[in-house]
Order: sequence, then structure tokens, then C-alpha cells
Amino acid sequence: MFERFTEKSRRALFFARYFATEMRSVVMQPEHLLEGVLEAAPTSVSDAATTIEVIRERLATSQPDALERPTLHEIIFSPALKRVLHQAAASADALGHRPIRPEHLLIAILTEEQSPAAEALRHAGVERSALEARAGRSDEQLPDAPAQPSADRHSAAATADGRFSILHDFAIAAPAARIFDAISLPAGLDQWWTERCTSVSRDVGAEYQLHCGAGHDWRAVVTACEPPRIFEIEITQADDQWRGTRIAFELASGHSGRTSVRFVHAGWAAQSDNFRGSTYCWAMYLRILRRHLEHGETVPYNKRLDA
Repeated sequence: MFERFTEKSRRALFFARYFATEMRSVVMQPEHLLEGVLEAAPTSVSDAATTIEVIRERLATSQPDALERPTLHEIIFSPALKRVLHQAAASADALGHRPIRPEHLLIAILTEEQSPAAEALRHAGVERSALEARAGRSDEQLPDAPAQPSADRHSAAATADGRFSILHDFAIAAPAARIFDAISLPAGLDQWWTERCTSVSRDVGAEYQLHCGAGHDWRAVVTACEPPRIFEIEITQADDQWRGTRIAFELASGHSGRTSVRFVHAGWAAQSDNFRGSTYCWAMYLRILRRHLEHGETVPYNKRLDA
């Protein structure tokens, strides 16, 4: 079944595991999956930011009392979540869709009528018919499916030159200016990504020295810097697959003190094991970035991929 998940659906499930840890739950529930969908593919629910906020606020009221945070290895799927995942496949089949998209996950969540997740969707006015219509309009395909060429350098599919991008869209409850410092200043990068970063400037053309553990003394050059909105570097010294790729952030201030973040690691020649592993690692690092900015948490460098 999971081989039918689109990239956004896979990311939704990935984020669901981390929402489960943040909610101190050793069992993944439909509400964790809903949080994951809101994080990975918010427009699959609604184009209105207010609808997303209503759902998040409703889910917040259903969180249990805080316990000790579990590790990822302790988390299991609840019977309700297993039913939702199987129902998502059935919903896609019923609509004649091969890929299982985030909209199919949402349709399936609604079938668990007694769950907090389904109640939150109903409270926000999200209806099955609207989700089915969105699923029909979506053109997201399976990750290994032939991609339509795109000139957009932030496309998650292949671009016109046949290269690939890692894409993560998420939100952070912090001002854009503070996030910009965390993604562009060496001291900020050391809090969530690099073990040690040095640079005399973040202006275009400035060189960054990126020490990321033994054998990973890499270099990058700033190719775009528009505070507090856009920051991009090009990797100039690294392994063969990373060298020449570009890492970019785009920030946009949103509602309720939240800032939308688009992260793109573009220019990959192939969807290799390195590409897939980097997709996972970036998701881990970006989660630490958000936790650091929202809650002041710090994670030792050698523990960041286990956080």
C-alpha cells in the first residue's frame, strides 16, 4: 500500500510520527496523521489559512496530559490509524486514482467518525465531497512516476534539465526575521544543522565553511540573500552528489504569528539512495529548527538524527 503513497502523503506520515512524539503518545492515531497532512500538504484540506487554524485549535483541545516523550522506535499504529490507511487506499480506488494523495488520507480520516481528527475536520466544515473534488484536481503522481518537466526551481518533481529537488513546506510559530537569522547566520545554523559553521558575511558571494562531522568539511557560496524572505546557498565542496546543488529557504509571514517556510534542496542528478537519505535527514533537521525556535530546545549535534 505505501508504495502508492505520493511524496506529500509519505511526508504526511513522516510528520505524523513526530507529532505523536510531541504529544507524548506511543501510539499513532488519526489525529497525528491529520497534523501530518496539515504540515506536509495544507492546501489538500483548504486554500483558506483560517480553516487550517480552526482544525489545529480543535486538535489542541484533544491532546492528552503530557507524559515522557517516546522515541520513534516505540511508536506503533493504532487500530484506528490502520483502518484509516486501508480506507485511504479504498477511497483512491473508488475514485479511480492509482496514487494515494493527502486528500484520500483526509477522506479516510472522516470515516473514523468518533475520532478527534474527524471531529476537527467536521468542525472546520471540511466535507468529503470537497476532498474528492480536490483529489480529482490534484496532479501529484507517485515519486517514481515519469514527471512532467517544470521550469520552477522549487518543484519537487524533475525540472526541465532532468534534475530533482527535495521539498519541505511547513510552518514555524516565530517571526520571519528570527527564522531568517537561524537559517542564514553561522551561529543560527549550528543550533539545528551544522556542527560548526563559519562565515564573515551572509551577503551574496560570501563563502560558508560547513563542518558536518568527520570527513564532511564542506563549502558553500551564498547565491541569494533577501532578508527576511529568501536565502540560498550553492554547495561548492562536498561529495559528488551534493556538489553543485542549491539549498534555499523562502519565508512568508502568515496568520497567528506563524511563518510559512518552503525549503528546497535542488539540483540532484538522480533520486539515489543519497537523495532519499537526505530527504529524511532534512526533515529531521528542520523539525529541530522548528522546535528550537518555538520552544528553545537544543539537541547535541551527534543526537540530531535520533531526536
